[in-house]
Amino acid sequence: MNSSCTIARSTCSLIDPLEIGRIFESGLLYASRSFFVIDPGTRTYRTDARYPNLLDEARALTQAFKEGAALIVKNLEGFTPRIRRRCSDLGPSVDVHLYLTPPKGGASFELHADERDVLVHLAYGSKTFITREGEEDTTWLLGPGDELWIPKGVLHMAIPEGPSALLSFGIPRRVDYPIPGGLRPEDLGIESLKTAL
Repeated sequence: MNSSCTIARSTCSLIDPLEIGRIFESGLLYASRSFFVIDPGTRTYRTDARYPNLLDEARALTQAFKEGAALIVKNLEGFTPRIRRRCSDLGPSVDVHLYLTPPKGGASFELHADERDVLVHLAYGSKTFITREGEEDTTWLLGPGDELWIPKGVLHMAIPEGPSALLSFGIPRRVDYPIPGGLRPEDLGIESLKTAL
């Protein structure tokens, strides 16, 4: 195996079932349109689903989950102290999504690549990940607390092994070099600044 992906084994979870329950009671997350249903037939999710009110949305999500649809929750960067600390460890502008697979089924996405490095953290359950680099497929079995690092552009897919909760941390590549042509202090039009420069 010659993969750029890496796995870390642990038993420490970044989120527990009670905290997941709080996510689905969060008016702030509903108001910010953070919830999505993965269609088991197409293995995609719609971003244009609208409901008459937040209560109807909560009921629709619950019904879809009970019928076997997996759910995505976005905007979880600051939801718990453990998630905030993990984001801080990973760097600026990290986004966090929860993928919740129900006891009955739960579609996952087809083989795809992300535009960011991704760290997946399995909170509970088990999932098999397949990564493809070049012509080589690698299979990874994740259990509770395990993390898998998937670099930007690496093809991958998750296969649920029953009910599970997975946190996905999207990590942008750092740009640690100056970009020429940007706004300069003397462009600000502040006279005292112009004379100091």
